[in-house]
Amino acid sequence: MKQFEIWWHEYNAFCSRQLAELFGDQPSPLSADGSLKPFSVPLGPEGTLSIELWREELLSDLTELSRRSLDKQQQESSVIFDIAKYIQNHYHQDITLQDIANHFYLSREYISRKFKQEFQVNLSDYITGIRMDKAKSLLLNPHLRISQVAQMVGYEDEKYFSKVFKKMVGQSPNEYRKVSQP
Repeated sequence: MKQFEIWWHEYNAFCSRQLAELFGDQPSPLSADGSLKPFSVPLGPEGTLSIELWREELLSDLTELSRRSLDKQQQESSVIFDIAKYIQNHYHQDITLQDIANHFYLSREYISRKFKQEFQVNLSDYITGIRMDKAKSLLLNPHLRISQVAQMVGYEDEKYFSKVFKKMVGQSPNEYRKVSQP
């Protein structure tokens, strides 16, 4: 019996670490009052220890913990995708990490870390990539000046836009326009 109690405490310690990592200071999702379940001996119909009942209880708790973990991951991914959508809709504006953090009520560090995990690129490179993709399609219009294209994709300074464009695309905006014209 003593060994079962030791195992139960180890199991609770494992669950506590997982819950702290997932939910921080929020109440535990495994019990109604926010605490982990106290040690109890699962007894079968004969009043003896039932390993099967204990296994079922542990399996049920771990399944719930797993479900909550998945829900949390999906929720975090959803926020990051909402941020990506926000950037796609506002790429032409001066967007800073602080602006995004304020808009979504999240910390800059959290957004940076989760964005990099989800998209394998940092936030500023993501914004630049979207701007350059839009600029490429705008440069196909010969009636738009380079300075107009720069402003339309969020750059006030045409020279800086041209420098960034050349770095990302490998050609200046003028070269790109000449090569891409039919």
